Amino acid sequence: MPYIYFLLLFLIYIFLFLATDVYMQKSDMLLKRGFIFFSVFYAFFCIIAMISHIQYTNNILLLNLFYIFKSIFPFTILCLLDFIINLQYKKHIIYVSIMRIFFIFTIIVSISNSISANSATLYIDSNLIVHGLVFNDFVFYMNSAYYILISLFILALTIKLYFNSAKKRDKQSSILLVLSIFTYLVYVFVTDISIPKISGVYSLNSNFILSILPISCIYYAIKNLDLLGINTSDLLLQAFDKSPEAICLMYNGKIEYVNAMFFNILGEKGNKILPSKTAKNIFPKEIFEEDKFFSKIFKLKKLDSPETVNVLCNKFQFEESSAYEPFDILTILDIGIIQESQKKIENINKNLEKLIKESTQKLENINNELNTEIKRRIDSESKMLQISSTDSLTGLYNRTFFSQIAHNIIMDSNPIINRHVVIYLDLDNFKNINDTLGHTMGDEILKEIAVRLKLSVPDTSIISRVGGDEFLIFVKNYRSSPEYLINKLSTKILKNLREPILLDNKIVNTSISIGFSVYPHAGKDIETLIKHADIAMYKAKENGKNSFAIFEKENHSNIKKEFDLTNDMILAINNNEFKLFYQPKMEYIDGKVVIVGLEALIRWFHPQKGLIYPDVFIPIAERSGYISNIFLWVLNEVCNQLKKWNSKGKDFNISINFSAQRFGQDNIYTNMSKILENTKIDPKKISIEIDEKYLAKNIETSIEMLNYMKSFGINITIDHFGINYSSLNYLRSLPVNGMKVDMSFINGIGSNTKDEAIIVALIELCKGTDIDIIAEGVETKEQYDFLIAHDLKKMQGYYFYKPMQAEDIEKIPELGFDNSVED
Repeated sequence: MPYIYFLLLFLIYIFLFLATDVYMQKSDMLLKRGFIFFSVFYAFFCIIAMISHIQYTNNILLLNLFYIFKSIFPFTILCLLDFIINLQYKKHIIYVSIMRIFFIFTIIVSISNSISANSATLYIDSNLIVHGLVFNDFVFYMNSAYYILISLFILALTIKLYFNSAKKRDKQSSILLVLSIFTYLVYVFVTDISIPKISGVYSLNSNFILSILPISCIYYAIKNLDLLGINTSDLLLQAFDKSPEAICLMYNGKIEYVNAMFFNILGEKGNKILPSKTAKNIFPKEIFEEDKFFSKIFKLKKLDSPETVNVLCNKFQFEESSAYEPFDILTILDIGIIQESQKKIENINKNLEKLIKESTQKLENINNELNTEIKRRIDSESKMLQISSTDSLTGLYNRTFFSQIAHNIIMDSNPIINRHVVIYLDLDNFKNINDTLGHTMGDEILKEIAVRLKLSVPDTSIISRVGGDEFLIFVKNYRSSPEYLINKLSTKILKNLREPILLDNKIVNTSISIGFSVYPHAGKDIETLIKHADIAMYKAKENGKNSFAIFEKENHSNIKKEFDLTNDMILAINNNEFKLFYQPKMEYIDGKVVIVGLEALIRWFHPQKGLIYPDVFIPIAERSGYISNIFLWVLNEVCNQLKKWNSKGKDFNISINFSAQRFGQDNIYTNMSKILENTKIDPKKISIEIDEKYLAKNIETSIEMLNYMKSFGINITIDHFGINYSSLNYLRSLPVNGMKVDMSFINGIGSNTKDEAIIVALIELCKGTDIDIIAEGVETKEQYDFLIAHDLKKMQGYYFYKPMQAEDIEKIPELGFDNSVED
C-alpha cells in the first residue's frame, strides 16, 4: 500500500511540472485556462476531502495527503497570480527558471512533510481535531524558508501589480489580492510554523478553512478581469486598430493608446508608440476644454515633418465609474482630401452652373418657339374643330358633333335616375319665307332663331342645327321630372319664337313645331332618341303646327306597325294586293245629273290584315318614299283601264291623287311620260288631284312643277281646298284647272252657317276664273239641294255612287256598256 501511494504522488508531481512548464512557455489560452481550472479544482477538492475524512478517521494516509496539499497550495497561488498578470500585461513577469525552482522546492517540501507525517501522532478530542507532529530541525527550517520565500515573492508581485495598474478596477483587484494573500500567509506562518514549533500541536481545521480566502480573492480578480482571459479591452483595441479613423485614448492628458491610422495621418510611419510625447504637445488646447463632446476641424502639425494636415476631431469623454477612471477618446479624420474634393466639386459646380445657365437660356428660347408653335397649332386645330363641329351659319353644333356629345353623356348616365330630354324642332312654313323674302333674309332669320333657342333652354344644353330649318337640342336632366321640364321648355320656346322678327324694316312672324323624346323611356341611345323626337315633331305638325308633342310608347308601337306595313307595301304591288276603285263624278245638266268622269281610289287588300284604306297606308308611303311607286302603279292601271274602255267605245276623264312631296324627283315625270306614251292615252283624259297643303309650302316650286306637268296635257285640280293655306293670291297664280271643296265644309250644310258661307264664297271665287269647282263627299239630298241652289253643279259622293271596281262601273245602266260581250 505505501508503494502505490508514493507512485500516485510521483505521477501527480510529474503532471504538475509538465503543466507548469507548458503554461510558462506557451501562449495557448486553452492550456492556460485548463491549468488554472485544474489547480483551483485540486485545491478545493483537497480542502473538502481533508476536512471530511480527518474528522471521521485516524488514517495516516489522509494526513500525508494533507501535507501534500499544504505544500502545493502556496505554489498554486503563485501560478494563479502570474496568470492574472499575464492577462493584464500580455507577458510573464516571473521567469521560467524561477518558477521551476519554486516547483522543485515545492516537491521537496511536500515529500519532507509526507515523510515526517509517518512519525506524527494523530488523536481526536471532543472539541478540536489536532495532531502532534514531531518536527526535526531540518523539516522545520525547510518549511519556514519555503513559506517565507514564496510569501515574500507573492507579496512583491501583488504590490507591483497594484502600482502598475492604471485603471481603478485593477487597483481595487490588486488591493484585494494583497490583503487576502498577506492575511493568509501570516496566519499560516503563525499556525503552521510558529505555534506547532513552540507547542508541538498542530490544528487542521483552521488551516483548511482560512485557505479558502486567497482562492476566493484570486477567483474574484480573474472574474473582474473578464472571465479568465476574455479581455473586452483587448477586443476593443483590436477593433480600434481596424478602424479607418485615427483613434487616440487619453488619461489625464496623457496618451495611453493610438491606432495605426493615427500614424498614417500624423506621420512617423512604422512607429507604434509615442514614448515621450504627451497629448498637449500634439493637440491644440481646445481639445482639453471642459466640453465632454464636440466635433471641430483643426490644423495639426505632423509628428515627423513641419507639414500640417486638416483634420476633423471628435472628442468623447467617459466619466469615472466603479470600473475605471475618466478617460477621453479622440477620433481624427483627414479632411484634406475631402476639402480638395470640395474645391474641385465647387469648380465643377460653377462650370455646371454656367453650362446650365447657357443651356437653360437655349431651352427657354426653344420652349418659347415651341409654345408659339403649339399655340399656333392649337388655334389651328381649334378652328378646324370649330369648322368640323359647328354650323357655319348659326355657330351651333352640327349633327355629328351633337350626336357625339350626347352619346358620351348618355353613356355616363344612370337610366334609373336620369331623364334627359331630346328636342327636335322644325320651323313652320320656312320655305315660304325663303321663297318670298329670299335666302339671305332666311339665313338672318335662322341666326335669330338660334339666338332665341339659346335663351330658351338651360346653359348646359347642347343645341344643333341639323338641316335647313331643323334644330336639335339635348337637355341634361338629372333631377327634375321630365313632364315638368318639357312643359317649361315648350312654353318658353314657343313664346320666344312666336315673337315677330324685324329685318330690314320687315316684320316676319314665325312658328315652330316641337317634338320631345325622353331618355330612357323613348330610347337608350341618341339616334333612337332623335328618331323618336322627329316622329313626335311630325305629330305636332299634324296637330296643327306651332305646338309640341311628346313621343309615347303608343307611338313606338305605331312605329313598329308602320315598319311592318312598309315592308309589306313593298311586296304588295308584285303580289297584286292593291286594287283600284272608281267613284263617278256627277254634273247637273239640263235638269239631270249625269256622270262626267271618275276618280280612281286605291285600296289595299292585305293577306293578313284585310282591307286597308288609303288614309292609313298613304302617309306611311309618303314617309317611306314608296309613294312614287304607288302613284306610277295607279297611273299605269288607270291608263290600261281607259284603254280597255276605249276599246269598248267608252271614254272617261279619270282623276288620280298625287303626293306633291315628290315634286323634286325628276324621274317621276319621266316615268309618267313613258306610261302615257306606252298606253297611248290622251293626257287630257287624266286629271291629277294635288292636296292644297303641299302646294302652299313652296309657291314658286309648285308653279314650276305644275307647269311642267301641264306640259304633258294633264289637267290639275286642287284637292281639299279651304282647310289649310287657302289664299286668293296664290290661287290666281297657280296653273290649275279645277278645285275641290273639302267634304268637311259639305258636312256643315244645314248645321253650320259658316261652312255654308265659305262654300258660297268659293263658288263666287271660281265664277270669275276658268277654274272648275266640284264638291266632294255629298251624302244627303239637303246637301245636294243647297249646292244646286247656289249654282255648284259638279259633285261626287255616296249620295250618287260609292267607289266601285271597274267591272261594277260597267254595270251602271246610264253608261251604256254592252255587258253581253265578255272581255
